[in-house]
Amino acid sequence: MPWRTIDGQDLALLASVQLEVLVKGIFERQRSLEYMLHFITFEDKRQRDSQESRSLPPVLGINKAVDCIVQPSRPGGDRRIGVAYRTQESRKSLSMAFVLEGSSSIQQWRN
Repeated sequence: MPWRTIDGQDLALLASVQLEVLVKGIFERQRSLEYMLHFITFEDKRQRDSQESRSLPPVLGINKAVDCIVQPSRPGGDRRIGVAYRTQESRKSLSMAFVLEGSSSIQQWRN
């Protein structure tokens, strides 16, 4: 899958070098730390530990889903959140776990 955005908002020009867009996209300090903290899991499979991580385009989608959960809960929000529905990804449950983890770390929701 080609890397087409640096910040998850604006698409890079088709003429730009994909590797440059990828490197600028993931190695921005805050994004890189967020990826390492929130999007890498370790599972025990058949008595062997395995590491799994999301590819970067779904990470941007997961972050957008968390933002869509937070926005309605702000003052003036309509208190309705949307649902993320993924049809072409094999690890949907892992993506939903990342959405739940992202939304559970929101400070304003803590008691």
